[in-house]
Amino acid sequence: MNPPLELHPPFCNHQAIEEQMHSADVDKILELVKEKTGYPVTVSLAADMPLHSKMQSASESRPVHLIHLNPKFDQMGNYLVANQCAMLLIKWADPEHVPEFSHRNEDIQSLARKLCPEPIQIMAAEWIWREFPSLRDEQVAHITADLREASACLAPKVREASPKAVFERSVIMGSAYAAWWSRMTGSNIALLPYRAMGFLSKGQELLDAMNSIPADDGRRWPKVVDAWAARLDMAGFYRWSIRKV
Repeated sequence: MNPPLELHPPFCNHQAIEEQMHSADVDKILELVKEKTGYPVTVSLAADMPLHSKMQSASESRPVHLIHLNPKFDQMGNYLVANQCAMLLIKWADPEHVPEFSHRNEDIQSLARKLCPEPIQIMAAEWIWREFPSLRDEQVAHITADLREASACLAPKVREASPKAVFERSVIMGSAYAAWWSRMTGSNIALLPYRAMGFLSKGQELLDAMNSIPADDGRRWPKVVDAWAARLDMAGFYRWSIRKV
């Protein structure tokens, strides 16, 4: 068993969670974030959070990256921490120019917010899958549950209650996620509902657009977001700013 994380005590504000984090690979990823961005990572529990996890980037006024974990998902805590760290590494590819995404219109904020994280989640998850196979069991459990939850949003009652443009764009982005996972695992199960509804080809177009941008491009994430926005006719839904840290 690997020793507990000892990067910058306290790693986590809850002893029970810290005792579970015995992954040498998570250790490496946390160290990478600290080396790349100049700031350490601290994990805290947020029992009232509707998400499984979320992250807040460091700043001069708060010199630490914060990762919030929902304790309901602590059985996959190593992967969730690794995934949030991977997204930090992508966002901070150039620590002097960290891109910030914001939506322009409150009416379409939920759709714009999906456009922002969906590509970076795929990019982060793919990196972890390839570089840290010890985390795959937790990763499979998390992504399988994530895709199952997403497929529930394809129900007729959801489609009827949503504006057509919002529903279709959201489903296309979801189909890109499913197509990516199918490519990684070799399983087509996640593709079935999107293929049946006729959205799979458009989702594949988004995935192809992502793969056309080199993985070592320091601005890959905003470029992928812009490429997706162009294909989804969402270019005016958001804006970028650069946070100089």
